[in-house]
Amino acid sequence: ADEDAAEAAAQVLSSVESEIGRTTDPVRMYMREMGTVELLTREGEIDIAKRIEDGINQVQCSVAEYPEAITYLLEQYDRVEAEEARLSDLITGFVDPNAEED
Repeated sequence: ADEDAAEAAAQVLSSVESEIGRTTDPVRMYMREMGTVELLTREGEIDIAKRIEDGINQVQCSVAEYPEAITYLLEQYDRVEAEEARLSDLITGFVDPNAEED
């Protein structure tokens, strides 16, 4: 009986030891994976920010050359002039300093 208990305890211990490092907790899994990823340097962050800005500028230039985009902007401007729309509703990223915070 003691031998059976000792054997069962040994099996439990070996299974616990093999499970160390394994988890189904998504937060722990994420943290373990993130620990293997190299962090960005300041220069790396600046490089990525410049690439994003260049990409945005390329998209804006492409859209500006599309005739329907110009027509759409003029129509929206007319709506703002007629007070049917607010300019802040048409501009992405507009922050109204007078708006109430959520």
